[in-house]
Amino acid sequence: MVTDHSAGITPRMDPVKVREHFDRIGYFRILVIGRSNAGKTTILQRICVTGKAECRA
Repeated sequence: MVTDHSAGITPRMDPVKVREHFDRIGYFRILVIGRSNAGKTTILQRICVTGKAECRA
């Protein structure tokens, strides 16, 4: 995992290790709590890099 925050590099895991974790776990859930129109769905859509149909809030 890259951890050099001073250089402005975003920490990222090795894609092979990420695939291994997803294959082992299968799926996961995220609970996002906040007020109406606070951007909860937008955050999830950006994390999932998808639209409303695939990333259910």
